[in-house]
Amino acid sequence: MSFMSSSNKVLIVLTGEPTSFIDAYSLIKAAFLDYKMKNFGIIVNMVSSNLQAKLNFEKFQSITQKFLDVNLKFMGSIPAS
Repeated sequence: MSFMSSSNKVLIVLTGEPTSFIDAYSLIKAAFLDYKMKNFGIIVNMVSSNLQAKLNFEKFQSITQKFLDVNLKFMGSIPAS
């Protein structure tokens, strides 16, 4: 966590799976509460289209912003292969 907090940009990679959302949320929550980090870039992995990636990002963003005062930015997607 201290290594991550010293970075200029933090990118979090997630998939559309609930367990991935939980892991990403937990990491963001710990970084926010313990290190006062507020800005995160999100990359959605294993998607069939960019539209699916944006929908997964928006779903994750709505969950996260209900409970944490953080800024999430959609940085792109990685297609499933």
